[in-house]
Amino acid sequence: MVTTNYDDLLEVALAEEGLDFDVVWYEAKQRASTHGRFLHRAPGKKPAPIARPNKYTRLPIVLDRPAILKLHGCTIRESAEDDSYVITEDSYIDYLSSGGDLGALIPIALWQRLTSSSLLFLGYSLSDWNLRVILNRIWGTRKLVGKSWAVQREPPDPHVSKIEQTLWDSRENVDLVYCDLIDYTKGLEGKLTLPAAASAVSASA
Repeated sequence: MVTTNYDDLLEVALAEEGLDFDVVWYEAKQRASTHGRFLHRAPGKKPAPIARPNKYTRLPIVLDRPAILKLHGCTIRESAEDDSYVITEDSYIDYLSSGGDLGALIPIALWQRLTSSSLLFLGYSLSDWNLRVILNRIWGTRKLVGKSWAVQREPPDPHVSKIEQTLWDSRENVDLVYCDLIDYTKGLEGKLTLPAAASAVSASA
């Protein structure tokens, strides 16, 4: 899971399901020794800086548990002073003007998943210049390898709606679906939930 949010809603949701998970986030604090890099917190472990992303082995290439990649920082409930946000004007300028390939800072296990998997963009609009910059810094001019989908509300202005469609078309291999996220997730849940009888047959097979 990849997010530009700072909150820990994903972490809370996974914990409520009794799942262990990894969290990887961008260190935005200017005075931190790890500023400009990503940190990794494994279940029950303290955060560790990712100094050599292309050789980082604490996240296996074949992930054996969920992983959350937080591109704009992370909320640390245990210690608010450790919170790391790309949120002020200065921090955004620093984050976006640093140039280079953002993908080169992401641990290799997550980088390979990002560049070889189908993606589901939920609630992200390409009219947001910030998202376009992030996509360009991760994928550059490369098209997404797997078939992907972008789900968002349709703008009320038909001209803006057309621009949004054009922007997503330019990424290639991405279908834009205009739909309320609550309705979409309910529909997706219905498609993924097998009837009891079918589940029994599948289990016995």
